[in-house]
Amino acid sequence: MKTAADVMDRTFFHASPSDSIGLLLHEMAERGLGCIPVLDATGRPRGVATTGEIEPCYDVDELIERLGRPAVCMDQHTPIDLAARELAQHPSCCLVLVDDRGVAMGTLSPLELLGTVLGVEHGRASLHERDMAWDDADFLELGAAHRVPEAPGIILLSPGVDESRKRLIWAESVGNMRERLDQMLREPQDEEGLESMLEAYPRSVRFRCLAMESESQRERLADALCNIRRTSTRPAPASAEAEAFPRSAVVATGMSALAPVDS
Repeated sequence: MKTAADVMDRTFFHASPSDSIGLLLHEMAERGLGCIPVLDATGRPRGVATTGEIEPCYDVDELIERLGRPAVCMDQHTPIDLAARELAQHPSCCLVLVDDRGVAMGTLSPLELLGTVLGVEHGRASLHERDMAWDDADFLELGAAHRVPEAPGIILLSPGVDESRKRLIWAESVGNMRERLDQMLREPQDEEGLESMLEAYPRSVRFRCLAMESESQRERLADALCNIRRTSTRPAPASAEAEAFPRSAVVATGMSALAPVDS
């Protein structure tokens, strides 16, 4: 019988003390991940964290101190049916497989475990490219937009992936998420990137919202999450010394914390 080591993902995505919080959140958003295992400096699992738990932390060391949920771990040589049973009894975003020293060697997602137990072959690339978390997000239309809370937060829009399979994400910090989504749908936009996306992908743009009170935190996280160039369509300032408005998004990395708004 196959063991977990035979099918585990040895290049699994995780947080470790060497990661920056911004880059970590950005890469989670690109992969459609709302929850990841957290390892210490020795590679041992310390727990799992959602993007909502990661975002307020200054660094991963602080995150480790705040972790409230342990990772579901098993020996990497555990038979696959026992591994599946363990994950079913202790639900998590993934099963972390460890060696005899307790060091994480790989992971298995619930979908991968189910496919292996049932004998259904999945290419590992296709599992990640499906980007299932975004597939479950609402399409950007008035009915869905009007279910969003009238609260400050971050709006995430995605028309899909580009030619290189990279998830395209527009992120914007707003004072009223419902009002801003309504404006996006009803009025022309000043930002060329946003306007062209809404025009080029009618009825196919999906959205997520993350409620957040702190304006400074919203601005930082929105810049980190956005990977679509922002270019204003406003006229350039009259002064030759005035700086043009365009700014490029910071590519640095959201419940699971970037989940659909009605979750």
